[in-house]
Parts: sequence; structure tokens; C-alpha cells
Amino acid sequence: MTNFQWVLGQDKFLGRREIDRLRKILIEREKIARRKGSKVAVRDWFIVNFILFTGLRVQEVVDLKCGDINLENHACVFVRNGKGGRQRVVWFNGELSRHIKEYFVWKKSIGEEIRDDAPLI
Repeated sequence: MTNFQWVLGQDKFLGRREIDRLRKILIEREKIARRKGSKVAVRDWFIVNFILFTGLRVQEVVDLKCGDINLENHACVFVRNGKGGRQRVVWFNGELSRHIKEYFVWKKSIGEEIRDDAPLI
């Protein structure tokens, strides 16, 4: 057994095909939810996509505020209370930046706050 075999087995993560399938299903459900005026599928798609792109833990995402997201020049999220109480910055790409902007527009359209201290989720 190598040093890394105990860390990650294939049962511990999603493969590329599984991720693509999950994203496809969530995008379809999000489109239907928007037409029906439902919130759950829109949020589900945002949360899963955000986690896939950033690698944040679920609790880290739950604790985020809108102001923890920086969409300027170098897009990143500031994690205030990560594992072990540590703070860190996580960088992400343009595809996630676009999704976050769309999510903020959607949040505003349903009457939710997007000020810095408002919860992201």
C-alpha cells in the first residue's frame, strides 16, 4: 500500500462522468424551477456548483456571507471559519463568477438581500 492509498479511494469522490451527469440534471431542474417560481432547485444547483468549483465544505458554504465573495479582478471567496477555525482564500474561475453573478441577480429578483452581511445561501 502506498502512502496515498488510504487517503482517497474511488469510493471517496465523484468521477468526471458522475460530475457531468449531476451538473446536467441540476441545470435542467434549475430551469424548470425558475419557470415555476420555485427556489429550492435554483439554490441546489448553485450550492453544488459552488462546492464543485471551490472544494469548500458544506458548513463553510452555509456560513458564507455575500460579502465574502469577491468577483473583481481575481475572483475568490474568503472563508472565515474553515476546518480547525482557520481562515483562507479560495480562488475560482470565470465560469463560477458568471454563475455567482446570475445567482445574485436571482436573489435580488425574489426579494432576498445581497448586501455584504447577508447570508449567501
